[in-house]
Amino acid sequence: MALDNGCNIEENNVNNTRCPQEVTNHNTFYYFSFASNMLAEKMRRLDPKAKRVGSGKLENYQLCMSSENSRWKGPAATVVPKSSSFVYGAIWEVDYERMADLDGHEFVLGHQYTPVSLNIETSTGDKIMCRVYVQTRPPNADVNLPISLTYKKVLLKGAHETQLPNTYIDLLRNLENNDIVLQDIEKEWKLNDVIVA
Repeated sequence: MALDNGCNIEENNVNNTRCPQEVTNHNTFYYFSFASNMLAEKMRRLDPKAKRVGSGKLENYQLCMSSENSRWKGPAATVVPKSSSFVYGAIWEVDYERMADLDGHEFVLGHQYTPVSLNIETSTGDKIMCRVYVQTRPPNADVNLPISLTYKKVLLKGAHETQLPNTYIDLLRNLENNDIVLQDIEKEWKLNDVIVA
């Protein structure tokens, strides 16, 4: 795994640009997902060869749900700096040729999200540099709006697949939701059996 050598994508042209510390010897890069892309089926539509390395922990950041997203009929997640807080997610190894697809999925050209390089702690305690997408416009970190029920199910299913700690899954389960159900997404990602209570 690539170890931390210090690199920040924000200092570069983010269009299809890679940080050397994210890239493996196999022309792939590490990507840390803390939201809907924890879901394997969803992630593998972006890269059929994507490999979940395992769970990861982003320290001194917190999960934030304060910016509305039209697709999800409620806010979508981002991470914001906060001392002594942490965010869990999935570490993926992704084909470098798919980086532009991932950027497109995160609406980088539309300035909704910006890719940055951040240190992620693996389940074994190692630190690796991963590509992480954060909302370009800084959200109000003190406000968390209700997410759609469907988005909550996606987060929970992805968290279970990634085998995140039960205490963190409980945190996701306790996120306030607005009861909106998106039937097309529920069917597409097989969410009917996800328990949210």
